[in-house]
Amino acid sequence: MKKKPREINISEMFVCRDLHDIRQTKGISRKDVAEETGLSESMVSSIENGHNVGFHNVVAYADYFGYDVIIRKRKPTKIVDTFAEETIGGVKCTYF
Repeated sequence: MKKKPREINISEMFVCRDLHDIRQTKGISRKDVAEETGLSESMVSSIENGHNVGFHNVVAYADYFGYDVIIRKRKPTKIVDTFAEETIGGVKCTYF
């Protein structure tokens, strides 16, 4: 049975933290990642620190460790509760 690849959470800075943790767990230096990916050592550091570095750089870093960066459409959030309702001039207004 084919094993499903681990997905790295790309929301906010989690992907950067995940990549940093993966690198450290494997005992690989930033310099090694830079040499193998063609990224500069400062770019590797910038990615790990969550700086705006360009998506293609994050993909190159993740690819080095055998991970895919997947972007998928979010599920719409449901509005569960209303804050208040009132009628103004015959128009019903709902506040969330």
